[in-house]
Amino acid sequence: MDIPYVKIVKDTIGPQAVDALRVIFESRKGEPPSVPVQRFRADHDEWINTLDMLEGTYSLIERSRESTEYIIRPYALPLIGTSESEAILHLMDNIYERFSALYREHLSQPLGIDMLCGFESDNNGVAKEALYYLAQSHSALSGMTIGFPYADGSTLCISESVLSKKSIARLLSEYYEWHFINPRNQITSLESYFPSSTGQSSFFLNEKVSVGKPEWYEFLGETQKALILEIDCALNNNLEALPAIGLRTLLEIIMVEKIGDIGTFAKKVERFTQKGYVTSEMSETLSHVLDAGNASAHRAYFPSREDLMACVELVKHLMHGIYVLKPRVKKVADNTPKRG
Repeated sequence: MDIPYVKIVKDTIGPQAVDALRVIFESRKGEPPSVPVQRFRADHDEWINTLDMLEGTYSLIERSRESTEYIIRPYALPLIGTSESEAILHLMDNIYERFSALYREHLSQPLGIDMLCGFESDNNGVAKEALYYLAQSHSALSGMTIGFPYADGSTLCISESVLSKKSIARLLSEYYEWHFINPRNQITSLESYFPSSTGQSSFFLNEKVSVGKPEWYEFLGETQKALILEIDCALNNNLEALPAIGLRTLLEIIMVEKIGDIGTFAKKVERFTQKGYVTSEMSETLSHVLDAGNASAHRAYFPSREDLMACVELVKHLMHGIYVLKPRVKKVADNTPKRG
């Protein structure tokens, strides 16, 4: 199957990440197919940083609702390159080809597994696995029952968007374009806005241009980098509402990277705190930054420069703690001799 941008994505994440995806895929079991997080990380400790990157930075794997299992996301399948992953992709494409006709006939009515597939779906679970990955793809559905497609009697409601997006290749390449291609182009464009020789201030990335980018910048994915550069560009142009909205978005991306997309901002902040990324006092402060961003987005709020820069400093402090200090302190703990 010819899917645009696959080589670019593989080059971006690197060969070790591709190997990790392949091993997870080949080791998967259960419904949905998955591997135990703790066991896999213990057996492949050389990949721990790579697994964190695949989960957080690139969103090519995710954890189960209980956070105990790794599950391959559909966008990882073209990167794996095995005969089994290719077979699943082709089956996904064959099933998806039916969706536009099914939508025209049934609109968004709930449809059962056999109707979606066009055949009885007991093919060693392969059809159900293909349907599972389809259901996790953006734009393919407007709703589904809990446990789809493994629960008895489970159904899926097809989205109208299948009328314009005719193939799985289109869906997957669109995701790559959003998360890999466009951010990279934006980074190239915006980094030229901050040439180090001009002496322009760069509020988010450093206090003085001569200092260079902060340590945590290199640990970010291209989407996060592009967003930070856009925030910096807005700050340099004395804008106020747009940076506040950008900070809100950046905070959500950071939280989702670490604890998953679990619902509202309030739920994310609560889980973020429970996982130890921030203290209870810090979580309340984060909520103020989120509130300022929401007010700018929904009520045309223009924060003062002083308030805006306080939010910037808070987010910078948070990122330094998560991406720099936390790994360093863990290394200190690992290197400290334990009492006999």
